Amino acid sequence: MLKQVIICVIVVVVVGGGYFAFSQLDKIAKERKANEIVSPTGVTKEFEMRSFNWGWTPDTITVDGGDKVKLTITVDANQTDQAPVPHAFGLQAFGVDEYLPVGVPKVVEFEANKRGTFLFICSIPCGEGHFNMVGKLIVK
Repeated sequence: MLKQVIICVIVVVVVGGGYFAFSQLDKIAKERKANEIVSPTGVTKEFEMRSFNWGWTPDTITVDGGDKVKLTITVDANQTDQAPVPHAFGLQAFGVDEYLPVGVPKVVEFEANKRGTFLFICSIPCGEGHFNMVGKLIVK
């Protein structure tokens, strides 16, 4: 009886471990494909963005891999709920970190040279809602 229990435990560990290993390999393969470097397309995608206490409009941007991205971001100077404060646009995956003064449009440009979904944030402390200032760049 003890032998059968030990054999069952070994089978469960081997099968479970194999499943875990294959699921991790699949995850790694998907991450590699998602972060694959892509060649420039020569296409520029332009977006007008607004930053406010505490968010982005739009908060999701979708482009194709290899596109040049040009964002014109303005911190909203006409907020009614609270005095506007400066923000910064941080997109670590593409080496972007730009200060955004209140009411002055700021042009931010980069090449979307890797596929995947990447978060952009306000990269300077800006008040109580700072950690809610998260958006998404989707590179297809």
